Amino acid sequence: MTGSVEDLNRAVNKAVNSTSQDVPNRADWLSNLGISLGIRFERTGSMDDLNRAIDVTEMAVNSARQDHPDWARWLNNLGNWLDKRSNRTGSIDDLNRGIGATEIAVNFVPEDHPIELVG
Repeated sequence: MTGSVEDLNRAVNKAVNSTSQDVPNRADWLSNLGISLGIRFERTGSMDDLNRAIDVTEMAVNSARQDHPDWARWLNNLGNWLDKRSNRTGSIDDLNRGIGATEIAVNFVPEDHPIELVG
């Protein structure tokens, strides 16, 4: 991959086609799709991509158990996407939801865990 918009479009389309209800590790795939959509939003400014990134990341969070090793990271990603949308639209609701998601994510990570909550 070269980092081009075309590569991102192919990655997003591949992820979309791979996220049916019966796919093992569906939450992982949804999270990856959210990341790809978020990257494409950052490159193109497409609010449709950002909205979809939020939707599919929220689906990943809601479809996995809270004891899943990546659950807090996914929730943190959701908080980051909501923050980006709030920055773009001025939505206080998105800002509050983003802060809430990130606070929950931080509280789920044990203090001695090496995970980095970076989005």
